[in-house]
Amino acid sequence: FRSRRTPIGKPVANYQIYLLCPSLNPVPIGVNGEIYIGGHGLAMGYLNLPSLTAEKFIPNPFTDKPGERLYKTGDMARYLSDGTIEFIGRIDNQIKIRGYRVELGEIEAVLCSSPLVKDAVVIAREDSESNQKLVAYIVVKKQEEYRNSEINISSLRDFLRSKLPEYMIPEKIVFIKSFPLTTSGKVDRKSLPEPDNLQSETEGSMIRPRNPLEFQITKLWEETLQRGSLSVTDNFFEVGGHSLLAVRLMSKIEKTLGKRIPLTALFHEGTIENLASVVRESTDQHHFSPLVELQSQGEKTPFCCVHPAGGNVLCFFEMGKIIGRNRPVYGLQSKGVDGEEEPLDKVETMASYYIGELLKVQPEGPYCLGGYSFGVHVAFEMARQLIDQGKEVGTLAILDTPGLGQKEELDDSLDGTRLLAHIVTQIESHFETHLGIIYDDLVVLDEESQYNLIIERMKKNRILPEDGSQKQLTGLVRVFKMNSQAMDIYRPKMYAGDITVFATKSLCDRFPSDDSLRWGEVTTGEVRVVAIPGDHSSFLKSPYVEVFAEELEKWLEMIR
Repeated sequence: FRSRRTPIGKPVANYQIYLLCPSLNPVPIGVNGEIYIGGHGLAMGYLNLPSLTAEKFIPNPFTDKPGERLYKTGDMARYLSDGTIEFIGRIDNQIKIRGYRVELGEIEAVLCSSPLVKDAVVIAREDSESNQKLVAYIVVKKQEEYRNSEINISSLRDFLRSKLPEYMIPEKIVFIKSFPLTTSGKVDRKSLPEPDNLQSETEGSMIRPRNPLEFQITKLWEETLQRGSLSVTDNFFEVGGHSLLAVRLMSKIEKTLGKRIPLTALFHEGTIENLASVVRESTDQHHFSPLVELQSQGEKTPFCCVHPAGGNVLCFFEMGKIIGRNRPVYGLQSKGVDGEEEPLDKVETMASYYIGELLKVQPEGPYCLGGYSFGVHVAFEMARQLIDQGKEVGTLAILDTPGLGQKEELDDSLDGTRLLAHIVTQIESHFETHLGIIYDDLVVLDEESQYNLIIERMKKNRILPEDGSQKQLTGLVRVFKMNSQAMDIYRPKMYAGDITVFATKSLCDRFPSDDSLRWGEVTTGEVRVVAIPGDHSSFLKSPYVEVFAEELEKWLEMIR
């Protein structure tokens, strides 16, 4: 794995460099922060500019010495594992697109590495619905190429996709003869012309609905995403969709069109036109597969990650897009997550079932497996069973979960209400919300009233639509329930292989005296712990997922 960014080393003698978050707290290794500089050689300020001096030269919060200040540079960087500082770009060139932090300078650098491009500037513009859109302005190396209207834009986009994730691909590419400049000779970004007034790659690329079904689905997307101007070729997750919105969308489709479509169809058929084809061809007798292609292209060894207790794999979407630029990435989802089939009730049974599906797409090893939360039980058991079958396991990646260790025997007093209270907690964690329901609220109610209370709170928090039924909740809870019970009764056998644990600080703090985070209790191999930023809920989301995915890819790169 090689970084595309620039290492700038370490501070020289008598200078201090701090990488700080907006609250002026130091950021951990791998997380972007703004560079602040202090030391003996720091300037007094800007000549005759007291307001700018006050803005850029701030009191040093890390010392008690009077008059000590730090200079706020406006540059973004992060610490590498060896203490080296890696330059990311300018704060004023960093924006957020569809929930992702985007460094415009990185896109510009990749564009300029194309043999076609002489210079490039990328900016963000708002559309009529106030959504941020990336626009790239390009000066080509030969002026006659600019005058030729048949420049191969698709090849340029393919070039970008080979080096950048999809959310960093500009929605409009505009060719321009030269950039407007300020009096100091810098590009005047504010004077770049509106893309609609120039020949742009995306003119005419907006494809409106072409039949009644596409029109209906487009309306459902617009209601769910609360935005308009959608093309039937837009990808749900690339125009602002996420796991919670995906659940709502599928509920709307079922209610409006009378077709139950599996949630994972948004991975395979993530555009309006493709989803319309799925709806059109659906007989409600779809074949369920636990294996979900998060990204199917690439020649490297595939990576397969097992679901958390909720059963679906939507939480892996961002990770899959980042590490899957040249590597197939699969997620394993619970049987029963479609609301139709009965979930499996034992970890060993799940592992055997998932291995059978995995062998269909990858008959031979090495196998690169991962698991998150509950999924580590299944991934661990899969790796153990594969080795028992004489297969090679290249990587077993544990995602921020402590070792399975030795469990106490189950408490027979664990009744259905206590389990349901536990499931409520799992739902809250999965959907990042708070239902305000505790065991004491549930224990005084009969079973039907318990479900009705949960449904009411889920509707209030927009996890279920207002017309959501008990059937929807029953399917969701059934998967949580089976996975929770399977986790409690699972007793792991020893594993004869290495384990890599990707651990946030909060997990490491739980086991200060155990370097293996309890994974050494269940393996005869080596346990490696890799520090990652964020916490158990956030490390799979931007901005932390970029750092985690890079660390994961380093280990996957070792597998050929």
